[in-house]
Amino acid sequence: MRIPWILGRYLARETLQYTLLGLVVFSMILVSQNALRVLTDIPPEVRPRFGDLMSILALLVPIMVAYAVPVAFLFGVLLAMSRLASEEEIAGMRSCGVSLGQICSPVVLLGVLVSLLTAYLIVHVEPSARRQEQALLRRLAANYVQIEPGRFHSFKRRVVYVRARDLEGRLDGVMIWDQTDRRNSFAVFAERGDFYFDGETAEMRFDLENGDIHLEPSQEEPARYRRIAFEGLEYSFDLSDHLAADLETRHPREMTLGELSDGARRLRAGEEARELRVRDPARYDVQVHRRLALPAAPIFFAMLGVPLGIRRARGARSFSALLCVVIVFVYYVLLTVAEFLGVEVGVPAVLAMWLPNLVFGLMALWLLRRTQMGV
Repeated sequence: MRIPWILGRYLARETLQYTLLGLVVFSMILVSQNALRVLTDIPPEVRPRFGDLMSILALLVPIMVAYAVPVAFLFGVLLAMSRLASEEEIAGMRSCGVSLGQICSPVVLLGVLVSLLTAYLIVHVEPSARRQEQALLRRLAANYVQIEPGRFHSFKRRVVYVRARDLEGRLDGVMIWDQTDRRNSFAVFAERGDFYFDGETAEMRFDLENGDIHLEPSQEEPARYRRIAFEGLEYSFDLSDHLAADLETRHPREMTLGELSDGARRLRAGEEARELRVRDPARYDVQVHRRLALPAAPIFFAMLGVPLGIRRARGARSFSALLCVVIVFVYYVLLTVAEFLGVEVGVPAVLAMWLPNLVFGLMALWLLRRTQMGV
């Protein structure tokens, strides 16, 4: 079946322009909804800076775009085909001998390219963005909750006191008493400073200004008192034991495909695997095949969208937008059911997670056959 180049380019262009429009709309909706969810999960006493909020938003965008792309492509296919049908262009193509397969092929080929883009976003970009998001939220929690002004805080033989802190996190009146080495304990007093939590190393770091270090007298020289003045001092200590246990663990959504497969294998082998937050190996298998099955959805959306789009002429655009919402809702309901079957019922993940694509593929073939026959 030979596809005319001009026809293929025209159909692809029509589909792409509506897809880009849908991508902007759906991405904005998903990002705004999830940004509100993330901000709601931040404790009320935490006061993020504007830069922190922008960082959260920047990390949410690639995550949400990965799920907006398939939906936007379906939207683009339905609107493009509906417009062509409503303006009798599809009828003109058919009267000139252009088959349904020649109309459908460029759209399916475009669906393959969209599937590759979706696979890259879901397999590579999303896990990395989720890890960075969790590290940022942990840093915010440590920066704003762990050090409360006006109270003494104990961290493994260290005592930290801060007299005041402004909205930007700047400290005023800092005292640190370090007894980790009883033979060389010391106290630090500083007029002001900054501090932050490093999510990668689980360290609390202080940048102190204008202060003194007071060293306690040693047993060898009990009468000797030492004081060291400083203009700037960097001081840090490990917090991995003090913070929540999930600091060093990862959720399956934050793991790569290789890490997911290895985690499932280790759990089935009975290994301790303390770094794994979820202890059910079936959830790791489901997550692996979810990331493989979901990127294939645009291909089935293309096969389904062409016959559905060209079957209705009146009210084409409004009907197509509503139809897009219905199809996406049904697909994600099936995806939720598939996850339940894979995790709770014990259906093999490869069968459960490909169930939505199988249903949509069979439905698309049935509609294409009926459209080809003129039913």
